[in-house]
Amino acid sequence: MVDAMLSLAALCFCVSAVAWMGVGGRARWLAAAPGLASLGCCVGGFGWVAGLLVLLVLAMTAASVLVLVLSPRPSRARAFAWVSGVVGLVPVALMGLGR
Repeated sequence: MVDAMLSLAALCFCVSAVAWMGVGGRARWLAAAPGLASLGCCVGGFGWVAGLLVLLVLAMTAASVLVLVLSPRPSRARAFAWVSGVVGLVPVALMGLGR
């Protein structure tokens, strides 16, 4: 159950980080926070080697999907980044409450 929650949180944080990269300009630096959160979830759930591999797969998948979703309207990238980042906090919070 813990691995599933960490995987869901890592996916949401990864989507948020990739979306921040799509905003452009100085906002690209905001991608560091959800990117590190995604890394922490992956490494915490799967260990160093497997966690880095999972993160790599999540990042490539998120980037591929977001190119299709955000390319017609790049102005939606900022809202998409905030929403996916907040959604990533939900499994982390639920996991903390379940202890």
